[in-house]
Amino acid sequence: MKAKVLVIDDEKFFLESLLNILKEEGYEAYGAVNAEEGMKTIKEKNLDVILLDVRLPDVDGITLLKYIKEVKNIPVIVISAYGTIDMAVEAIKKGAEDFIEKPFAWARARIAIENALRIRNMEKEINALKNLIDISNPFIGKSEKIQKVKELVNIVANKDINVFITGETGTGKDLVARLVHIKSKRNTFPMQVINCATIPENLFEAEIFGYEKGAFTGAERKKVGKAKLADGGTLFLNEISELSNDSQAKLLRFLEYREYEPLGSTRTEKVDVRIMTATNKEPHKLLEERILREDFFYRIQGVRIDLPPLRERKEDIPLLAEYFIRDFCEANNIPIKKISSEAMGLLISYSWPGNVRELKSVLEKSVILSESEKIEKKDLEYAIEKEEIKSLKKAKEEFEKKYIVEVLIRNQWRIEKTAKELGISRSQLFRKMKQLGIESRSR
Repeated sequence: MKAKVLVIDDEKFFLESLLNILKEEGYEAYGAVNAEEGMKTIKEKNLDVILLDVRLPDVDGITLLKYIKEVKNIPVIVISAYGTIDMAVEAIKKGAEDFIEKPFAWARARIAIENALRIRNMEKEINALKNLIDISNPFIGKSEKIQKVKELVNIVANKDINVFITGETGTGKDLVARLVHIKSKRNTFPMQVINCATIPENLFEAEIFGYEKGAFTGAERKKVGKAKLADGGTLFLNEISELSNDSQAKLLRFLEYREYEPLGSTRTEKVDVRIMTATNKEPHKLLEERILREDFFYRIQGVRIDLPPLRERKEDIPLLAEYFIRDFCEANNIPIKKISSEAMGLLISYSWPGNVRELKSVLEKSVILSESEKIEKKDLEYAIEKEEIKSLKKAKEEFEKKYIVEVLIRNQWRIEKTAKELGISRSQLFRKMKQLGIESRSR
């Protein structure tokens, strides 16, 4: 694949000459005579390198450099006929890979471009390696069900199709999504994750599509959305059942055409992303209860990967236990501990409502609690008890949040009326909403 190079320079003769040389050398070359044209090309193309003149008719080159690094992080080589040491230092400080003074021989430019491309490829490889961290956890095991998941991941990874991951909390849906991305041809581009359960409804559109400066109160500067940041790669929407019907409707055009408009803009942006989604609830029940819109569901489903709960793959527990204990001990410079047969029996007989995530947490606590070289049953029992208390507290908070939101909706988000129905004061309600992460909606 040809590397894509953009040259931004207002000297038309120099620009045309450099573009011709770049094309002869095998690059896919684009030109722009000002910042406006340059930004248009940057938004439309997945560029690999930019050669940027310092003096442009509409925007200072150093200012444009800073903007490019913030928005796209594409390698930039700054060029100028008026170069000084101070200017070169300033360009490097703002993120330029190199500074070339005009006029220059093509050999000098070639070296700068090749170095910039080498750095870009290294960054892509590093990002891909970072994504590999911890992806193996849910795939440790020999059970038939987990083998089927592995096979399905391998099949869909290089098929450019949407992936829909289902499974109980703690089964590793996010890790499966990351593995699909790493095994795909998109793995040198970013994977952006949006947890729909943690983003307030009124901020969801801004988070995924971004916004222009002044788009709403508090939008003091432009923000690039996750969709744009994932361009070329993968966008993973986790816990989609938490999205309101309104938010689902706002995603329909994007899911169909990969097009959207940032908040406060009339400009249509187009991206090339793979969509992966996940939920811990049964999809058909979500459809029956109208929690998911049909048109939304049929746009996201693609290929479905169902993750089995840990209680249905108990033959994998000894292998997972060995992995988690070794990993935690090595990370904390603790001598690697064994696990007694009695303790292993408890691990296998326990139902694991929190699945693999709970198993990992219990074993880490047990390593710390154990006073000998071996984890005993009593260590596990204490750790499981603590985990159950934590789970009960979380369940209580989730129920409380859901109930308060229902009362708020019923009372059209009127705080006074809601507090009265709940039998608490306004200040108590505000404190409780803040504690549970419920965003207030002024009326």
